[in-house]
Amino acid sequence: MHPYVISIQALLEKHADPKSAVPMKRYMRDQFEYLGLKGPVIGKLLKRHYTEYGLPTISDLDSIVRTCGHCLSASFNIQLQV
Repeated sequence: MHPYVISIQALLEKHADPKSAVPMKRYMRDQFEYLGLKGPVIGKLLKRHYTEYGLPTISDLDSIVRTCGHCLSASFNIQLQV
């Protein structure tokens, strides 16, 4: 897994809300795992991450997007591919 993705995944998992993840997972008929984070919270966390680590280089983007496609958490996967 790409180091940039590992750092984002660790940040999102650190702030996960398992209690909120249950209805999210249920809404999607238990097809995906969720971290229980809503869009505005993820946006703030990613903004903080980008401020601290910067944006990835263009040459790393292909590897990062492909890595995100294999992530188990739907909320993680969807946010990073937008």
